[in-house]
Amino acid sequence: MNKLLRIGILVFIFLGISTLFGIISGIALNNNIADYVIELKIQKSKTNMQPSNWIDDNEIHVYKSGVIIKKEDILRGRVKGTGSMLPLINKNCTLLYYVPKSKNDIKIGDIIVFEKGNFLNKKDIVHRVVNKTNEYFYAKGDNGNKIDKIKYNDIQYVVVGILY
Repeated sequence: MNKLLRIGILVFIFLGISTLFGIISGIALNNNIADYVIELKIQKSKTNMQPSNWIDDNEIHVYKSGVIIKKEDILRGRVKGTGSMLPLINKNCTLLYYVPKSKNDIKIGDIIVFEKGNFLNKKDIVHRVVNKTNEYFYAKGDNGNKIDKIKYNDIQYVVVGILY
């Protein structure tokens, strides 16, 4: 066999084993093959996903004296902010929230508010849904790389509007 061909085959085998070892190491670290696959999909996905349209045009009424949104169950809150959703959401923005009726209401690209932490140190986090499975939602800040794995019960709201 040609020496160059033998070297090529050895390199091919080495790269294949190295790649397989890397995948196995990643799976071992995550302890869950589904998480590993989802992380790969998220890394390849676009970070500028658009949220769902929660408020129809016929529910927004603009007058000289103000704006009225005729949508039931809309709440509002002020962002304290860490910068994780910059430039879209900055500190002191007012967010309009909607309580989702089921986990099927929440789509990839929607911005959600969820609870994170234990009962002594709970925080409300505002991040974008980048993937979902039957059991979990995966969300991250537009300005960050850390992906949060969230159960539906921890999701409090879907953001339906941002006021600056």
